[in-house]
Amino acid sequence: MFFVTLMAGLFVVVSSWAQDPARFKKDMGHYLNGPVIEHGGDLIIFTGSSSIRMWSGLKADFPGYNVVNRGFGGSQTSDLLAYLDALVIRHKPAAVFIYEGDNDIAAGEKPDQIMQEVRQVVAMIRSELPSTKIVFISAKPSISRWSLLADYLQFNHELKSYAKSEAGW
Repeated sequence: MFFVTLMAGLFVVVSSWAQDPARFKKDMGHYLNGPVIEHGGDLIIFTGSSSIRMWSGLKADFPGYNVVNRGFGGSQTSDLLAYLDALVIRHKPAAVFIYEGDNDIAAGEKPDQIMQEVRQVVAMIRSELPSTKIVFISAKPSISRWSLLADYLQFNHELKSYAKSEAGW
């Protein structure tokens, strides 16, 4: 009985780390129901939180590349997991750039918890799109989140170590 109670408690704690991804359902409507992006195998998708969503000059910053912005402000890594198929997988990009971790840290998630979700994101992409390049963009603290700098540095260190350990990055 102790084990069942312990596991139930852990589930509640783990579930409370992430917000409900359904809060993005309205914003995701055009991605969920929209057509697959037509491309010649050179598509590069940028996704993640508001640092991506508000990158209005993305196409101008990458001239000559077929880039698409699929950022959604306020997102956490768990939200990307929930919408990964609609945002990335079904479009079969050659590469995906991901910016997550910032809002996770601000919400109190610890770097090792975020890395568990990062590994799930990578596993999902790798299982469906083994040749797609995956690039993670380091999380950066805003001035209002400067007190969390140690967590940002630890997360970025763990992310870099993980990326170095993965073949094809």
